[in-house]
Amino acid sequence: MRVGKIGSQKTAYLTLDELAVNPRLARRLPPDLARRFCALPLAEDRGRITVAMANPDDAAARDAVLSALGQTSTVVQADPTAIDALLAEIWGSEACQPLRVQVCAFPQPASDKVWNYAQALGDMLRGCVSRLSTAREMDALIEKGGGPGDSLIVFEKPDHPWLRRWHSRAPGHTPSSRPDGAPFAVLVAPQPRWPLKSILLVLWGQEMDQAAMDWVVRLARPSAAAVTVLAVVPPVPAMYQGLSRMEQGIAAVLTTDTALGRQMHQIARHLVECRIEATLRLRQGPPDWQICREIAQGDHDLVALAAGPRQWWRRWLVGDLVGPLLCKVDRPLLIAEPTIA
Repeated sequence: MRVGKIGSQKTAYLTLDELAVNPRLARRLPPDLARRFCALPLAEDRGRITVAMANPDDAAARDAVLSALGQTSTVVQADPTAIDALLAEIWGSEACQPLRVQVCAFPQPASDKVWNYAQALGDMLRGCVSRLSTAREMDALIEKGGGPGDSLIVFEKPDHPWLRRWHSRAPGHTPSSRPDGAPFAVLVAPQPRWPLKSILLVLWGQEMDQAAMDWVVRLARPSAAAVTVLAVVPPVPAMYQGLSRMEQGIAAVLTTDTALGRQMHQIARHLVECRIEATLRLRQGPPDWQICREIAQGDHDLVALAAGPRQWWRRWLVGDLVGPLLCKVDRPLLIAEPTIA
């Protein structure tokens, strides 16, 4: 790796020939920006992303990339041909595909309020909006993900039979198990709220939270919505109540070097770097009830979380949030499928 002058700064030149690229990290930069500015995120260390660019001298391109990835990101220069080749491997034809916002209109047509809500989302995200009107189209989504590009499937009824099939399907039969690993999310909106002013991001405290985080950034940036990051920790067992050593855990999570504390701080730092107003919130007690209390008190316009583990034994260990929230939440709920790196 050699170093060359970029204005008043020194920018490294990196050879990409034998570099292993992380597709999940690379997808943090939207494909239109990646293609337009020939840029590729390569590595991340404590929230700081290293991104290769063909022409870091281009101040407008550099500012656009740093705005998307965070102002603390490090820029290195690399061969444009090598970057383009890696982008083609990661995105394939997706870079030319807009976001697809698909409204479920089967077996009953979607109401005007849900259709208008989907149209508003599509306009904000520069996506194309269409209807899913047949059982064959719905089955294709379960088995194959419905084609190339990012997908946001909008439902009006939380008890739709497709949702039950999707949520209970076996491991390995998910839209995100496609080879390209394109982001996929379901948005259940029985009572749409527009515009988006406040978004609640619910954490599982696991790696799969990144999928929901990516969608939250995607929605919050153009809408200028504030984001509250919520983690819920289990209540102290009754047999330990009164023991200060057990009960101090909730306050210690964000002040000590715990995995959950590190994750929340990292997410908050990334949101701030993306110029999104962020608040950290920690609650203790039954997760579904605490989430509902936060929704009511915070008056959030949308709630986002990852779909959760599909393996039965992992769900048995960590519980299921999606099912209870579908029954209890009275506002749009976005459920993001973790992508495959």
